[in-house]
Amino acid sequence: MIVLQARRHYKPIALALLLLAVLVVVLPPLLLFPTYSPEMTTLTLPEPDVIGSMPLSTAMRDSGYSSVLSDHQMRIDEVSQLLWAVQGITHGSVFRAVPSAGATYPLELFFVQMDESELEEGYYHYIPQEHQLEWVNTTVDRGVVLSAFMGDDRTAVSSVSTVYFILANYSRTTARYGDRGIQYVNLETGHAVQNFLLQLSSLGLKTRPITQFGKVWIQNLLSTSFVPLVALPVGLGNDGASVPQARVHFCCAEENEATVEQAIMKRRSTRDYINGTIPFTVIADILNDSSSIEYLDTDSSILDVRVVAGQVDGLGPGSYNYWLVNGSFTELSTLDLRGDLMTAGLSQPWIEDAQLDLVISVDMGWVNAEPDSSYAHRVAMISIGMMAQNICLKGAAYGLGTVTVGAFYEDQVATVVDLPGGFKPIYIMPIGLTSEFVG
Repeated sequence: MIVLQARRHYKPIALALLLLAVLVVVLPPLLLFPTYSPEMTTLTLPEPDVIGSMPLSTAMRDSGYSSVLSDHQMRIDEVSQLLWAVQGITHGSVFRAVPSAGATYPLELFFVQMDESELEEGYYHYIPQEHQLEWVNTTVDRGVVLSAFMGDDRTAVSSVSTVYFILANYSRTTARYGDRGIQYVNLETGHAVQNFLLQLSSLGLKTRPITQFGKVWIQNLLSTSFVPLVALPVGLGNDGASVPQARVHFCCAEENEATVEQAIMKRRSTRDYINGTIPFTVIADILNDSSSIEYLDTDSSILDVRVVAGQVDGLGPGSYNYWLVNGSFTELSTLDLRGDLMTAGLSQPWIEDAQLDLVISVDMGWVNAEPDSSYAHRVAMISIGMMAQNICLKGAAYGLGTVTVGAFYEDQVATVVDLPGGFKPIYIMPIGLTSEFVG
């Protein structure tokens, strides 16, 4: 009886101690992290500038990237411009600034304003359909934000007042495409990052893209279950870096070229092409500027670009290896392989109809050799998405049509374009004539 009585007394005490321990662990984060308010309010943003002033090629040669940042108090029109460039509605009632598999649009944009400027301090969520901001929370603790980052990334975030976040709701895309949808979302993230960088260049601002941080911490800060993929602190670059010198620029008079904003507005996923030829100088210029990007946690050596040409003035029918390191072409075949590539591409007719096709591939040997192969694959897809977005925009600036094709028989495509061992094709990108180019 004494033992039983003792147990009865200890049980409540033990439960109380357990509850106290839980409160000690759980309560501080609950006090630190913001939560959604049921009375959240919205703010309509100013209309974006869709004309702009910086030629697209100029922006492509100035990456918008800086390893060191200094603070810049963002104006509301700059906030509006950046959000529009990444996820704004550019045509129709739903189609956005970057291509999305099946128009599933899995990406979400948030940002934190850590010092009051034209915007109050707070956490914000972008609503593309209305071009509005939604307040998540108006209480910001800079120290809590910095806790999500480490090393030089933390230094970059500590130097600025505004940090943007690209997050994903993978289920929107995987519900339609299964596990392959994960790759599509990561590619789309790259398209979005590249638009962000180009728009930053147009605005005279810089960022240091960050892909490694405390994801759960960021989710708690933003009060969301979406998966954070990239953080983008924005400020002024002060590392003394000059605009990188481009390789030979084949054509495009700067004064006649589309601006960043005009190219974003003109970009479409185009599958209908007309007969005719495209000058080689145009293709070389597209590839030259499109590959002049600041890759994230990788470099160009893991990527491979093949050109399958059919109707290109100055470049005979056949397949070619385009060397990212110096912008040169090596002939691999003299056969017009567009029909074979179309068959490997699930018989999608626009692959054969286009004047040429690009096949962008990744070195899976590098991916699988990395300690965290899942992370390596994700950043590789983001890098490919960045390059592909440049191709989309540059083609649009010329009045050419293109579309990103992500579904095909990978082994067959690899055989058609003679990929080196270990490389996996990720995108087929037809580039075709439109009436705008011919006119």
